[in-house]
Amino acid sequence: MGPFYQCRYAISKTYLNISRLGKVSNIPYTYEVHLSLEVQRWISELPTDIRLNIKRRLHNLTIGYFGDFKRFDGLIELRWRNGYRIYGFLWKNSIFITNGGTKNGQKKDIKKAQRFKQDYIR
Repeated sequence: MGPFYQCRYAISKTYLNISRLGKVSNIPYTYEVHLSLEVQRWISELPTDIRLNIKRRLHNLTIGYFGDFKRFDGLIELRWRNGYRIYGFLWKNSIFITNGGTKNGQKKDIKKAQRFKQDYIR
């Protein structure tokens, strides 16, 4: 599986009860989220409040909620108002999170994410 490790965000065959307009339905989680070692290290070095926001967002990916994001060239860019960015790609029913950074290093981070994707898909 390359440099990715299944993280605690990876949930399969689990169901979420969502109450909507008085009706309860079982909706399967749709994605497994895999984090590269690089992005795990990067997240661990962030301030606590930002780290918690990122972890919450990664967990939301498992149910298909991406929040503020952009898709381009087969990549996904998760965006935060404070300038933080996380890059990854979809492959089958999985989301692979490759790296992260800030708006200032965006071009470099996008190229790195594209290399990760090419190496994985080969």
